[in-house]
Amino acid sequence: MAKSMEQRVAKMAADIERLQNYYAKQGRLHNSSIERLSRKNDPQTSKDSAKQIMSATGRLRETFLQRLKQMPNGATANEIARGDESVRKRAAELQRLGLIEVTGKRRCSISNKVCQIYKLAKR
Repeated sequence: MAKSMEQRVAKMAADIERLQNYYAKQGRLHNSSIERLSRKNDPQTSKDSAKQIMSATGRLRETFLQRLKQMPNGATANEIARGDESVRKRAAELQRLGLIEVTGKRRCSISNKVCQIYKLAKR
């Protein structure tokens, strides 16, 4: 039985929200390493900058996951990023966090090079 587009979009949104909540509680999607970006003796401005960077990184990770969710057959990092280098760079981080996995290799439609194919990790 085919689901309507609205049902599929609603399910994707719910899945993404569930993932975000789960990993945010664990500190793995946002604010995962503010301490690594600033030292204990750094001035408050450095610590504030570190928080801002981590917040932006979390949003980029979310963007990567949302785009990948729309590609059920998987995609390369370049295809997911759609030209946004900051989003593309999140692939390795998300793989380390266990949120995505490499499922094979194929020629990328963007770079025309053989690249890894990413899918959301099985739970």
